[in-house]
Amino acid sequence: MKKSISIALLASLIGTAAMAHPGHGAIFTFSEGLEHPTAGLDHILAMVGIGLWASFYKDLKGLLLPAGFVGGMLLGVTFAFTGVALPMVENIIALSVIIIGLALAFKDKIPVYAAASIALVAGTFHGFAHGAEASNIAVSYVAGFMISTIFMHALGGFAGLKFKALRNAAPYFGGFMGVAGLLMLAA
Repeated sequence: MKKSISIALLASLIGTAAMAHPGHGAIFTFSEGLEHPTAGLDHILAMVGIGLWASFYKDLKGLLLPAGFVGGMLLGVTFAFTGVALPMVENIIALSVIIIGLALAFKDKIPVYAAASIALVAGTFHGFAHGAEASNIAVSYVAGFMISTIFMHALGGFAGLKFKALRNAAPYFGGFMGVAGLLMLAA
């Protein structure tokens, strides 16, 4: 019975992820930009996951992951605002959640430049989805969701650096992300 309730709860949360993407109204204010990344489980998992994954790399190398993701988001929103189409946006966002989840199981075993490249591609599709929401080119909206994204990266990174138990549990969080991503693909 408890498993059924847990699965139903997880499925209801995942159902809200699709509502964070194109076709749900005109969004273009700073505050809506701040709020938008927190509206979908896919975005929350990917952004916190990137921060946690970055915490496994030594020195400041891990900062390449959130930098890649944020750079990708700027590229993706630019594509959306200029009418460049990206294929299978929702599916690739779900795949990014799965891939980041798998990466957490490997911790820092993936070379940092490869990890930053994965973050860049993931960020491009997440940024495109955010940009496709806006009714026009809205710099304040972009600034808002970029700040929110950086905050979620910092949250994941800080938690990974400060709480050894969380770092040890990262493969479990990664497994949760993988299952969530698979459910998003199936939805």
